[in-house]
Amino acid sequence: MTIYTVTPEHGFLATLPEDVLSDNLAHDITRGLPSAIAKGAEATARFLHDVPPVDMTQPTPAEVEIKHMLYGYLACAWVHGTGDTTIPASIAQSLVWLGAKLERPPMLAYAGMVLCNWRQKDSGTDFSPENVELRLRFTELIDETWFFRVHIAIEAQAGAMLTALSDARFAVATDNRQQVLSCLREMQAGLVKITQTFHRMPDLCDPDIYYQQVRPFLMGFGEQVVFAGVEHNPTPLRGGSGAQSSVVPALLAGLGIQHQSTALTHNLNDMRRYMPREHRAYIQSMVGHPLRDYCADYAPLRDAYNRVLQHLITFRRAHLYYARTYIFEKSTNPIGTGGTEYMGFLSKLIDETANQRL
Repeated sequence: MTIYTVTPEHGFLATLPEDVLSDNLAHDITRGLPSAIAKGAEATARFLHDVPPVDMTQPTPAEVEIKHMLYGYLACAWVHGTGDTTIPASIAQSLVWLGAKLERPPMLAYAGMVLCNWRQKDSGTDFSPENVELRLRFTELIDETWFFRVHIAIEAQAGAMLTALSDARFAVATDNRQQVLSCLREMQAGLVKITQTFHRMPDLCDPDIYYQQVRPFLMGFGEQVVFAGVEHNPTPLRGGSGAQSSVVPALLAGLGIQHQSTALTHNLNDMRRYMPREHRAYIQSMVGHPLRDYCADYAPLRDAYNRVLQHLITFRRAHLYYARTYIFEKSTNPIGTGGTEYMGFLSKLIDETANQRL
């Protein structure tokens, strides 16, 4: 049974049992890792030194996913928290084995930091950042928790518009213009909602604190990082990045938006290796969606389609703004956590989207 069924309520978020982090190791890591990191490199190394390898005895899909997340946090804490670029064998071998099971790189990525890393405090209320708590974290900083809670809320809130995108295919097939229009309006409303949520980032996440105390743990592993006890070292590996979210790629595929092939789009496509395989399949299923061609021949649908594109551009501009505010203005290094030169790239993607209005 997959934990990655796309739903209107949760979007691309993983559906995991509440007790999935209840074993002793996970419990100890959840409680102790932020405290160890706060005490410095030596305390972090002591805390992580005796971590046992993962139990490889017939784990469930949920256990594999959550352990990949857990050992990903441990590996990043070791490399970025101790300064030692040789990851202990118990962590390294476990992470490689788990990654192979999931058909994903052995690295903490967006799937671990966001898609699996949530509990809803009150399931009877809206999926907002206030209604989310993290399963795992590197620090006790509210800035870290808020940064990821905003992303988690966006993923959940995107569920309704992803459902509308899927429903539009049937509406086109049955030549139901009114239903297609309804789907486009649902997609527009969804983009408005997730953009509003994105703009809540500064509420509790300070750019300086994020850049100096949170972002270092999200960076990738260069070739100097060694996975001890592993026959073929898997580095380099990209760090967690919003470019590993499936929301915008799914929309682009479903809307029929094409981007010019460049080295940067190659890097963006490489991010899909870090997505859950179910999400990669979902994006691929959107390729060839008939929506764009269907809307082109009827003015009310054409206008509605263009409004969706405009709100997608607005969301991408919000992403560009926060990339500039939280990263670019703080650094002389143009490379993001995912390993791309993101500023010029994001601007180019916005321009190319705007040029494809009907």
